[in-house]
Amino acid sequence: MIALSICIPTFERPDLLRRALQSISDATGDANEVEILVSDDSQDDRSARICEAMFAQWPGRARRIENRPKLGLVGNFNRCVAAASGRHILILHDDDYLLPGAVAAVLLAAKATPMRHVMLFGVDVVDMSGRLRRRQSFRREIHLKPEDALLQVISNSSYVRFPGIVVAADAYAAVGPFDTAFGGTTDLDMWIRLFRRFGVECLQPIISAYSVHDEAHTAGMFNPDTIASVLTIFDRVAEQHVVPQHVLRHCEADFLAQFILGGAYRHLRRGDRSGARKVMQLFDLPPVRSVGPSRRWWLIRLAIGALMRAPGPLDVESRLLERLYPDASILWPR
Repeated sequence: MIALSICIPTFERPDLLRRALQSISDATGDANEVEILVSDDSQDDRSARICEAMFAQWPGRARRIENRPKLGLVGNFNRCVAAASGRHILILHDDDYLLPGAVAAVLLAAKATPMRHVMLFGVDVVDMSGRLRRRQSFRREIHLKPEDALLQVISNSSYVRFPGIVVAADAYAAVGPFDTAFGGTTDLDMWIRLFRRFGVECLQPIISAYSVHDEAHTAGMFNPDTIASVLTIFDRVAEQHVVPQHVLRHCEADFLAQFILGGAYRHLRRGDRSGARKVMQLFDLPPVRSVGPSRRWWLIRLAIGALMRAPGPLDVESRLLERLYPDASILWPR
């Protein structure tokens, strides 16, 4: 059985797909232990040609699945998991890429403890030119038990980034597929289910680059529909009575505040005050107001509000915010 399946769900971004595939080749030592699987929602043949050319240079196992009609975001995730033949699965979005040595680090960790069902590695948050915006990593290796892992993922909206998480195929099978009802927040629902059941191994190596850019799927997520999905996910957690109600409420307030501030901050970094104001209006939604304010994020919320009113260049002032309040650096959205 293949040790690791690296799955790339893609949709009509052939140049980014080429970069992602090249990064796998650059990051891999023994290709015999690795499978590349591209699940392609593209409705033209550009990505198919990229795969044909790249696979011809790859010495290991590689497949492309053509989805016509397209499956959509969540369906494509599920196709990747269902078709993968590896003991562990890494889902790599086509706009992200692996770093040198990534595959060796993943394989070493997987072999060290065979029962590692969920492994979370470090990622570099980068822009489209590869410029580092934030390094998100762990200072030491730590195993979080299910109850502790759950608290982390429901209180930090950027705790898990897709190219940094590696999940055993058996674990995906145990918790069921990504839920189509949640659209772009389906990953949060999945991480909650996995963490609650298996906990998580937090590991030091930084294995991938997570790209933040205007065409990313996450760029369009800062809207009332996404907030409604997040609130529904928290309602589901509440119904399971796995977290005390008062603790869950604090986690929910922190999660929502970080998510909304992250969206506003993305606009501020581009000098877009109007877009930032629109995102900040999500705080005024009645369901968000009913959750209550986040004590952790109130100071940065005030600072971002001041930035939106400031007359100076926003790119300079937003960097100053990061210097004054180190927590602001984790606002780079999920």
